[in-house]
Order: sequence, then structure tokens, then C-alpha cells
Amino acid sequence: SEVTQPFEKARVLGLNVRAGKKALRSTASTAALSFFQTALCFLPPNSWESDYPLTLDVYTGAVGAAFFCGDFALMNTYSGVVLEQAKTELDKVPVFTAKHDVCVSQARNLDGIMTVLPVLRQLGVCFPDSPTGDDIQTALGQTAARLAQRPIEALLDLPLMTDPQKIAALKILVSISSSSYQSFPALFPLVVLKQVEISLDYGNCEWSAFGYTTYAMVLSGLMQDFDAAYQLGQMAIDLAQRLQAKKIYGRILFLFNNNIRHHKVALKETLADLTESTALTMDLGDPEYSCLASLSYLQHAFFVGQPLGKVQAEMAFSAGVMQGVKQEIALKFTHIYQQTVL
Repeated sequence: SEVTQPFEKARVLGLNVRAGKKALRSTASTAALSFFQTALCFLPPNSWESDYPLTLDVYTGAVGAAFFCGDFALMNTYSGVVLEQAKTELDKVPVFTAKHDVCVSQARNLDGIMTVLPVLRQLGVCFPDSPTGDDIQTALGQTAARLAQRPIEALLDLPLMTDPQKIAALKILVSISSSSYQSFPALFPLVVLKQVEISLDYGNCEWSAFGYTTYAMVLSGLMQDFDAAYQLGQMAIDLAQRLQAKKIYGRILFLFNNNIRHHKVALKETLADLTESTALTMDLGDPEYSCLASLSYLQHAFFVGQPLGKVQAEMAFSAGVMQGVKQEIALKFTHIYQQTVL
């Protein structure tokens, strides 16, 4: 029967929002988009004024669902509404991170970074337009001096971060870590060091574990301090587990096993964690890191001498997944390794 009464419309709206969020958590993107679009239909004409939090929630959910469906035009339509109606910079953060992720999926990493830098400035995080070696060395020295004041394991006991602006800034910094590493290497160390600085100043949150892990990458790759890198990376994993940081744990497993762990253990020991990372990140709707973890697994499987027929089959399967979720960078490198295996 037709839903006409206000209380009935509110009930249907609420049911569809909950169903949309559940579908997104289950990576059922098409169903999620359908639920959120239904919810949009049941919003009253003046909903931005009469129920701002609910309306923002529905539109933000629709933005995410459209992104994961690969319907970027529709995502931009919903994003435009949010950016026009949002009352605070914090309310705009999910839209800008989604716009960044679209650029990354299209191999336009630098465009994605430039999309979110103005938002970071609004949140009090600024970077030089053209970072220099001196900028990086100064920031490295400051961070190293602060971390030297306590044992690495003591970072586990920092208070919990409560400032919503700092949490939002940290989340954006996490989102641009991979794209800056690949396409703006002069910015990457500053992005990493800023994450650590925010956690030291304001305490730990689920995103802090990612910052510590990427700093461990800097210690390993730039400073060649493999012992400290391994210790810090392991601490970050322990922190993610303590905080039950499901959104970030799969990413950390990838970073630790792709960039750090092989300096201390045999390369074959990384394969199980990379397989787990691939599954965890995809289950949480994170195709970028899922495909990067899959690529890392394929590279390591090849280098440790697994049977080429097995590696070839796994590469073909993974390439299909990468193509399906529109992760062009991971797909490009997988194709290169496929040629090597052939």
C-alpha cells in the first residue's frame, strides 16, 4: 500500500537508512545505493532545516554507495548537495575523501591530493606548496626528538583522542598517505610525520595506528633503521588490536608486511598476513588497499618461488577483481607481473 502518513514515511526512511548502512558494511554496494535512494525519496522537502543530522546521514551514505558502485557522476550529484548544505567543514570531510578516492581509482592521485589539501588547511593542517629536503629533515628531527623521550611501547598508553577536528584531520591524512607515497613523494614524509605529531599532541584514536606504521616505513626506507621500524610497526598492530580498529587493521597489515617485516623475517612469512589484509579491507569497503595488498601478495608469491602456474592463476583472478572495483594502479602493476610470469 502507498505510504502517505508522516509517521509511516519516517519509519520507511529509517529502515532504508539502516539497511543501506548494513549493505555497505557487507560490500553489497548496489543494494546499498538502492536503499539510500529510497531513503532520499522519503525525506521531506525541507529536511535540511527540519532534520539536518538525518539528512546529512542519508546523503553521505548515498555518496559512499554511489562511489562503491562506480557511479561517479551520481556520486558527484549527491556530493554537490552535501557541499552546498553542510554547516561545518567536518560535515564535508566524507565527501572530500570520497572525491579523493575517485581520483585514486582513476590513477589521478595528484588531483585527489589537491582536492583535500584545502580541507586540511581548514582543519589546521598546512603543508608547503613545494616541500624541500630541508622541510623534511626539520620535521624528521622534531618527530625523532619527541619520540626519543619515551619507549616505543609507551605509545600504547597515550590517552584517547577526543577532538573531532583532529580526528577528521588524521583521517584525511591517512586517506592521502598512499596517493602521496605514489605520486607526491616530497609530501609523503610530511603527511606521515603530521599524523604522528597529532597523535602525540592529542592522544591515540583508531587512525593513529596507521600513522605509526607509515612512520615505521620512513624509518625503514629513508633512515635504514630496520630494528626501530619493526618495533614501531609491531606496536602499531598491537594498538589497532587494543582499540579494535577494524577500519584500519587491514591497511596496517598490508603496510607492515609490504614495507617493513621482510627486513626481519623470511619473505614467505608475509603471505598469510597479506592474504588476510586483502580480505579484511575488501570486506570493509576499502578496494584501494585490498587491491594493493593483493598486488603485494602476488609479488611476494612470485619472489619466494611459488609454482608459476599457481601464481599465474592467482594473478588472473586478482586482475579481474581489480578491474571490477576500478583500481587502475594496482591493475597496471599486476599486468606487468603477469607478463613476467608468462
